[in-house]
Amino acid sequence: MQRMVDAEIWQAMDDAGGIAKEMIGRLKYRQLLKVCVTRRTEDFSEEQIARLIHLAENSSERREIEDEICRRAKVPEGYVAIDVPSVKLLLSEPRMAQVDVKIIGKDGKTRWFQEHTPIADALRRRQVSQAAMFIMTLPTATKAVAQIAERIIFQ
Repeated sequence: MQRMVDAEIWQAMDDAGGIAKEMIGRLKYRQLLKVCVTRRTEDFSEEQIARLIHLAENSSERREIEDEICRRAKVPEGYVAIDVPSVKLLLSEPRMAQVDVKIIGKDGKTRWFQEHTPIADALRRRQVSQAAMFIMTLPTATKAVAQIAERIIFQ
């Protein structure tokens, strides 16, 4: 199987025309879509996390929702993107706060990590990820898309 290099992919998208060609132009000239909604894992209810995991794993349904947001916000189809960068993060976040590891101290005694060092508390409170979900669109449509996306996805 032969793999394409970046230049070949860019050329193929340019040759395809339509939105593919426009997106390559946007990348080339740094006219990117803008993030209008971003949320961290702790901002979601369990039902919302389940909804996002479902959308992340079902690209055809995610595309239908993106297109519905476009229609309602009067944005050309294809110019709303829902991104869930790490489904694993949504599933594992509660475990990331656990620091229940036993260690053997210099005195030879076994203790919980949290009893041995204050680093355990810092690890427990750390923010693993800045965002678990993004919605992007044209710079001129961020407000409308954000309002509509929130209603469609989370209510």
